[in-house]
Amino acid sequence: MGEQFFEILGIENLDFKYSKMNDHGYDIVTTYNDKRLLAEIKGNIPCKKEETIYGGNQKNGIKKDIDNLLNGKADNRIEDISSNEFKDAYKCLILLKNNLSAIENYTGNLNNHTEYKDKFKIIYDNNSINKELSNEQINIVFVNLE
Repeated sequence: MGEQFFEILGIENLDFKYSKMNDHGYDIVTTYNDKRLLAEIKGNIPCKKEETIYGGNQKNGIKKDIDNLLNGKADNRIEDISSNEFKDAYKCLILLKNNLSAIENYTGNLNNHTEYKDKFKIIYDNNSINKELSNEQINIVFVNLE
C-alpha cells in the first residue's frame, strides 16, 4: 500500500523509513515538498453492515493512528522529529479504496467531538492529491488492493 501511495504522489526514488507492522513510530516517514510526511497505513476491511461500518477494534486502531498523527507519538523511535517539523508535516492516513463509506461514517462521527472537529481531509481524487495535500489536517488517502 505504501508503494501505491508514492506512485499517487508521483515520487519514484524516495528516501524513506518504512516500518514493519506493530513497530514503534510511524509506518512511513519521509520528506515531500521540503516538509516531513508522516503516514499510517491501515489495511482494515470494514466488517459491519455491508462493509460500511468498522467494528469496535477496527475503530480503536484507527482512532489510535489518528491521535498519533494529531498529537505525535511518545514512542517514536524511527528518528527525531522536532516539534516544528511535526507541526508543519503532512500527515496521512492511508486506507484501502473500499473503505470510503466506512471512513466517511467514522470521521463524521468523530467530527462531532470538539477535539476532532475539522481535523480530516478526505482526498477523493488521487489525481489531484498534489494540489490537495494539506499540512493543516490529516489527509485521508485511498489506494486499491492489488
